[in-house]
Amino acid sequence: MSTIVYVDGFNLYHRAIKRTPHRWVDLSALCDRVLGEQVVLVRYFTARVSSLPRNPDAPTRQQALLRVYEADPRIEIHYGKFRLRDKTGDLRSPVPKVPTVATVRTYEEKGSDVNLGAHALADAYEGRADKVVLLTNDSDLAEVARLLQQRGTPVGVVIPRKGLKPKTVPADFYKTLRFGDLAACQLPNPSFDSLRREVWKPERW
Repeated sequence: MSTIVYVDGFNLYHRAIKRTPHRWVDLSALCDRVLGEQVVLVRYFTARVSSLPRNPDAPTRQQALLRVYEADPRIEIHYGKFRLRDKTGDLRSPVPKVPTVATVRTYEEKGSDVNLGAHALADAYEGRADKVVLLTNDSDLAEVARLLQQRGTPVGVVIPRKGLKPKTVPADFYKTLRFGDLAACQLPNPSFDSLRREVWKPERW
């Protein structure tokens, strides 16, 4: 049975990886370990991050990891957009003495959910995937999972971290990504890009 895993990169990072020392993740090995089988393909959905005043080296660190992923024959990267946006709303913290409206600048990743769902459906309907596994707990993908199940394609969900709300996406089986899985599935340092050039894990990671 050909299993393809669809990874929401930002969901994985913020839910499971960000507060750990294990950011140099071997993505295909991680999927194999969690599922207990060798997957044929990992589709990784992300966006190129922007340089921010508080984190100016973020694009360089991300690019190092993406170069290694591009060299893995079992990983295909699909890019959305990383967009700057101003939002206005009631100030909640710190709690103001009087009702106060504040504007904050936020950075949003756009497009990955749509891209992920489209590729999952296309792979199933065109016969590339006998089993679809979603590595995310994003409820926006619930309808995609239901459509796949209706056509008879088994669907699995890997929840990015223990303690997150389970079963936000319907599935035939659920797995939970654990801290030990990340620790056991780290890339060599150095790794290599598609041109066989050394790529070192960023020192600040």
